[in-house]
Amino acid sequence: MALTYAQIVNLIQTNLADFSNIKPDNHREVEQAILDYIVNQTPIIGMFDFGDVNASPTGALTVSGVCATANKTNSGGKSIIDIALSVTIPTDYLVFFTFEYNTPFNDNNITVPIVRSKMPTSFQVVLDESTGSSQDVKAYFNIIKI
Repeated sequence: MALTYAQIVNLIQTNLADFSNIKPDNHREVEQAILDYIVNQTPIIGMFDFGDVNASPTGALTVSGVCATANKTNSGGKSIIDIALSVTIPTDYLVFFTFEYNTPFNDNNITVPIVRSKMPTSFQVVLDESTGSSQDVKAYFNIIKI
């Protein structure tokens, strides 16, 4: 398991102290800890093309990045999208969304996405819109481990 930032600082202070005879193994231990920390901070990015909220298409959606599959159903004026990830992460994470609209500006009316049912390899997002305009939208997401 990767060390925390504070643990890396402590390792640097211990292994790379001033005026010490730094052994190569101690130096490499610090290097490896820093590299592991950086790798574990890398954003996890995916995309799904869901078209229109509460309209077509439904079922399997076009995906990319860490989004292995996305399946869309419509219910009660909302779209519910089940996302399966191609990576496993702890359930303590945040999901941030950016939407790319391929429709006129006045049709851009998606409200705040609601993320629920977070699991190590999946989550669900519920999308709603403020008015019933026809849209063609892609959703990009970034998962940040907490």
